Amino acid sequence: MDQQKYITRHYTVRGKERTLCELVHVVAVKARDNHAAATLRSGRYGAIVAAHDVFPGAPAQAPDFKSNAEKMAEAGWHFIAVTETGRLLLPREGHGAARILLTPTGDAMLDAGGLTVRFKPALSPEQCMAALNEAGLSVRHVLGFAPNLYLAHAPGGASGVGAASALHADERVEWAEPDLIEAWRHIPQRGLQNPRTVPGPR
Repeated sequence: MDQQKYITRHYTVRGKERTLCELVHVVAVKARDNHAAATLRSGRYGAIVAAHDVFPGAPAQAPDFKSNAEKMAEAGWHFIAVTETGRLLLPREGHGAARILLTPTGDAMLDAGGLTVRFKPALSPEQCMAALNEAGLSVRHVLGFAPNLYLAHAPGGASGVGAASALHADERVEWAEPDLIEAWRHIPQRGLQNPRTVPGPR
């Protein structure tokens, strides 16, 4: 794999370290309407990357990456070689940009900045919220099926994988997992309209 195009990301799931390769300069953005699609194609955020060029040096065990990327494009996704300014502008202007990652087995995942965080039982809700605020995370939902469980989001296009990795060092946190989108398997049936969110590759 071309190391100039990818960087290695590490995070921990229930005490086990996971590794992903992140595509450095290209993000995936789903156009919400025709006006948004035209803005994405204008070059405001960076140059459009052709679907067949999205995965340079992709591993041999992932032969369908190019065809899957092309199906994503047909479903309204745009691949952008994002500039530093564009990375800041995308969330400010209402575009949900996702980082593109590859697992060691060749699966492709999207990181849109979401993560699930479970705090230790001794913490009060106020203490949990304070810890999330200290980490610079916003709270999307308080998940009621388990104590001290939160669906959080890293702001400004930041990495959910990176946020989960940083929280692993916080002694108040029981575990933190990035909510990665396993989009490719849904393309033929639903055109990525309802991708399944999974807590990282197992």
